[in-house]
Amino acid sequence: MQSAEQVLLFIELLIYVVLMLQVLFHRQAEEVEEYLVAYLGLSVVPTLLLLTKMTIPLVSLPSTEVIASWARMLPVLGFGALTQAFIRQPRWALGWLLGGLALFGILVASQLGGLPLPPVVVEAYYVVLWVAALGGTILSVLLAYRRQTSPLHRNRYHYWVVILTLLVAAEGVSLAPGFLADVVARGLGWMAAGLATYVILQVHPPELRTLVRRALYFLALTMVLGLIFFGVLMTMQTVQWPTLTQRESLLLTGVIAIAMAVFLPGLLSLSGGALNRLIFGANYDEQEVVRHYGQSVSNILDIDRLAALAFDVINQVFSIERGALLLVQFTGGGRYTILPVRGVGTVPTQLVEVETHGTLLNRFRQGTPLTQYDIDVLPTFRHLPDEEREWLSDIQMELYVPIRSQDEVIGLLALGPKQSGEPFRHGDTNLLCTLADQTVTALKNAQMVQELRRLNLDIGQLNIELESMNRTKTDFISITSHELRTPLSQVNGYSQMLAEELQPESSLRVFVDGLLKGTDRLTEIVFMMLDVTRLDVGTVVLHQTPVEINDVMQRAAGEWTSALEERGHSLTLEGFETLPTLEGDKERLQQAFSQLINNAIKYTPDGGCIEVIGAVHGESNGRFMEVTVSDNGIGIDPDEQHKIFDKFYRTGDLMKHSTGKTKFKGAGPGLGLSLVKGIVDAHSGRIWVESPGHDEDACPGSSFHVLLPLHPPDPEYNPGKAETAIHHKDAIAIRQTSAD
Repeated sequence: MQSAEQVLLFIELLIYVVLMLQVLFHRQAEEVEEYLVAYLGLSVVPTLLLLTKMTIPLVSLPSTEVIASWARMLPVLGFGALTQAFIRQPRWALGWLLGGLALFGILVASQLGGLPLPPVVVEAYYVVLWVAALGGTILSVLLAYRRQTSPLHRNRYHYWVVILTLLVAAEGVSLAPGFLADVVARGLGWMAAGLATYVILQVHPPELRTLVRRALYFLALTMVLGLIFFGVLMTMQTVQWPTLTQRESLLLTGVIAIAMAVFLPGLLSLSGGALNRLIFGANYDEQEVVRHYGQSVSNILDIDRLAALAFDVINQVFSIERGALLLVQFTGGGRYTILPVRGVGTVPTQLVEVETHGTLLNRFRQGTPLTQYDIDVLPTFRHLPDEEREWLSDIQMELYVPIRSQDEVIGLLALGPKQSGEPFRHGDTNLLCTLADQTVTALKNAQMVQELRRLNLDIGQLNIELESMNRTKTDFISITSHELRTPLSQVNGYSQMLAEELQPESSLRVFVDGLLKGTDRLTEIVFMMLDVTRLDVGTVVLHQTPVEINDVMQRAAGEWTSALEERGHSLTLEGFETLPTLEGDKERLQQAFSQLINNAIKYTPDGGCIEVIGAVHGESNGRFMEVTVSDNGIGIDPDEQHKIFDKFYRTGDLMKHSTGKTKFKGAGPGLGLSLVKGIVDAHSGRIWVESPGHDEDACPGSSFHVLLPLHPPDPEYNPGKAETAIHHKDAIAIRQTSAD
């Protein structure tokens, strides 16, 4: 018997050593693994003492009964500390271990005579310590299980309850006398230690409830098959009358065997399906779910509605407590934001910022689903920033399925726990990955529409701000112009008085003439600023009279006779003698065309050609006049052609502009073309420019086109249509010329 006990102790020692080696070689630097080693070590100490006592009798050791009591006490104390570490209470675990060892030391001292206590007291102390340790462990597991809502965490607690049950059973069996009871007790202890090691080292142990259900399914199906075979045998016994010959009996057996071969698969399918629904619950049709989901989310351009419809389908399949569509957007600075959009249930709406190459986002980029359980237990997420961990805890989701576009995460399907308490199985996550793939296009379209709406709002706000700035600028120009008029009048008046008093040969006369020239130019600019301001705010009153356009053009060209001679330009007026009169303000029209001629003079190199051509288009009340001012100057870049009519805008490098009103690329306030446009618009006309581009060497030239209605326009008049008509007419003329 003693040799059998030695073999049993040796097997136990080997088992615990193997388990400890497995922990040491496969550990993941988890604190709970240290307490697992402590638990296994405390469990093996009594075994070592008993083996030593049996194999080396000369060594002085306590009695076998005392060591056996230690064998029952030490695993319970070690498992209590391991349990505190398992439920993530490291401080309690350390206190439990140290306190338990201290109390155990008192027990050892009393058992070995170090403390003179009566045997009854020692036995009572042993029982109280054992019950307190085991009861405290059970209570800790139950409280932690009650606080935990994650099915995957609860699954691990289910295993822990099984381990506790094995330990209690082992302690109970060990109280019985006999070698067989000792074998059973130690076997239960080995099973508890092995299962604890498996649960600690295995991050995703199989779901215990599913294993139990599979066992029940197997037993139930076996019973169904047994009943079928039993019924068939009983039927054969009943119908095989003694009057049947051996041949007839064999024939009847063959018929029954064929009938069983025909009908048994169908019976098994029906009974198996019924048992499967009874034990595992109703299953879903994956293809039908995918089809229904695709129909629901397609053509949805609103993110809130997309989230609602997507989780309406998901909730019908999985019956989840909550769900959200998490939008992942790059915000710059190496950061992304994750913003929840409620799908079902109550979901917090606060966002969180995550690092572009942080642990969380890198895991989502892999395209595999991630559970909150993984975040809690995997070493990869041990150093997750506190802000991200708290945010994940607040939204209370169980599963995250990435939505990826070109290997970049644009969103997540976040699902809370199932209402049934069941975890998401492998088939569930595969289905959700398929649904996430179907969400990509819909989410990108919805984000694009959302971005367009945001841009429209921004543009609207910018338009309001620009309008306000334009009004402020106009007010500033108006106020400044009015404020400049008075001092300018004084400077100009006193300068004229000085000029009259001074003799022509006086040296001061040169300075006074310079003052007069400067004040005249400044006065012209101030009045131009006032005119532009009035045109902007619509306070200019046109004095409409019949206008001879030829007279207007002659006067406008006459203003620049000296400048044309100085620069060597030629100016030709063509087609104005035969033009009819038009209704307009003669002075303002002369002002506008004068500015256009001045512009042509300034941006045409010396010796250039300037042409001003007039023509009439249209019929009856829709007739309008076109005046084209063309030059062979440096031209205008196409990108700037829509800007040159803005106030204060000047093309090219301002530092390269010359001084002087009519010199090549002469300086100016940038108000001339803006004034022209204001006058043309006030006459219900239209102005635009055509130029191949800017080139100071080739000088491609520019053409300014002005459209003016001959009579006050009716409500249907559209200068834009007039411009289109001119271009259409020119195109026809070009085709006719080509044909000729």
